[in-house]
Parts: sequence; structure tokens; C-alpha cells
Amino acid sequence: MDSSVGEKTRMLRSARRLSLGDMARLTGVTKSMLSQVENNLTSPSITTLRKIGAALGVPLTVFFEDEPFEGQIVRKNARKKLALPASSVLYEMLSPGSRMLEFLSVTLQENAATSEDPLAHGGEESILVLEGKVTLILGSETVLLDEGDSMVFQGTIPHKIQNREKSPATVVMAICPPLF
Repeated sequence: MDSSVGEKTRMLRSARRLSLGDMARLTGVTKSMLSQVENNLTSPSITTLRKIGAALGVPLTVFFEDEPFEGQIVRKNARKKLALPASSVLYEMLSPGSRMLEFLSVTLQENAATSEDPLAHGGEESILVLEGKVTLILGSETVLLDEGDSMVFQGTIPHKIQNREKSPATVVMAICPPLF
């Protein structure tokens, strides 16, 4: 795990004068887990990191950016990658540092999903299937998307993307406002 995730979590929490107990209440994550994250003893799941970011009022990009955003080219071999331990999902930042719009390339191995349970957030999200097939769980609906298909939806509807196929799938996600 990038040690800056734990350091930035502690710095942001302290700047807001929140105790670990306050953060636990705001996120639903135990004080023990939050302490382990801040001390770089464990890597938080995407779900946990989203909860931490929401409680602190920051997008997930804040935990991974090195410098303030002024505009940048992101070369394919220089993308920031987020692959959590025991996860079969690789997130690649296509627009790191942007405060208004976020582009991600997401590769899901077979039987992988973007989260355990459907998640909701503010704003809008759009996905484009570049390779393979995916299943989008959107509220009570299940939508099958083939290569080349795209969809836009309100982020306030609980959702997750699954790859139920036996080969990898890659989607590009556009999220506004940024979550990562």
C-alpha cells in the first residue's frame, strides 16, 4: 500500500479535528481498522476508502495524488494504478488530479466486481465497455452490456459492475464529481 494513503487520511482527519471515534461513527468503519489504515498496517478496500473520503469530504484522488492539478498528459505506461490485495479489479487513473470529472479504466478479471455490494454516490456516472461483457447492477435492475455499449446513470442509484464471463473485461468510467 502507498504509505501516503494512511498519512493523508490522518492529516485530513486531524485538520478537521476529528477523533478516530468521530471517524468511526461517520464511516461505519471500526476505530481499529481506521488506525491500521492510518499507520499503514493494512490496505483499505475501495468501499472503505470511499467511506473515508466521503466522511472527509474529498474524492479518492486526494489519497493518491502527488501534486496539485494544473493539467497533465497521462501516458499509458505511467498511469496511476490501484489494485488492492485480494482484488481482481485494476483501476487506472486516466485523469488524476481533476476536480470536476474523473476518467478511469477498470479491468475486471473473471467473476470480479467493482464492489461487494452496490454503492451510491452523488453526481453522474457513465461507462463504456471497451473489451468483453459486463453486468451492471443498477438499483433493482440488471443490465447486460456488450463490447462497445455504453450507459449513463445517476450515481445516487446503488450500483456495481460485474464480470460474469470467463475472460477479462475492460470499461472506461466517467464520474462527475470525482470519487477516486
